[in-house]
Amino acid sequence: MMKNYMRTPIAILGCLLMSFTFAHAQTMSEGLPKLLDQGQVMTDPDAAKSHLQHKLEVMTVLLELGVEQRSQIEALLMDTMMKNQELRQQKSAAKMLLKELAHTRPFDESAFRNAAMDFAHKKIDLKVSRIKVKIQVFELLNPE
Repeated sequence: MMKNYMRTPIAILGCLLMSFTFAHAQTMSEGLPKLLDQGQVMTDPDAAKSHLQHKLEVMTVLLELGVEQRSQIEALLMDTMMKNQELRQQKSAAKMLLKELAHTRPFDESAFRNAAMDFAHKKIDLKVSRIKVKIQVFELLNPE
């Protein structure tokens, strides 16, 4: 059973880490960011890094992180963000293909099923990655 004094930091950490969802960048004709899927779109890497820095500042204050913990968490999140960039782009391409196949006539069910499976696998891979990062950050906060 989890002790009461641990519930608040864990809840805060969970909310903050789940907000580190970086979707691929796609802009509307006016150049404004467009929201896709469930994540927040970052139109350029500097905006994503700025967003990450803001979240780290909030985590530092709320969780009373030390300098070493903050730098370790920052390195972990930046590394994960860079590694997942290609996967996010692949997921975006799979989603676009899925949309195209849905509107083609005659409808090719097997191609659509294959594209849907590919999209689902990419989405699952990103979710697994987010959970792994959450666990790694939690382990940094609780070394025992």
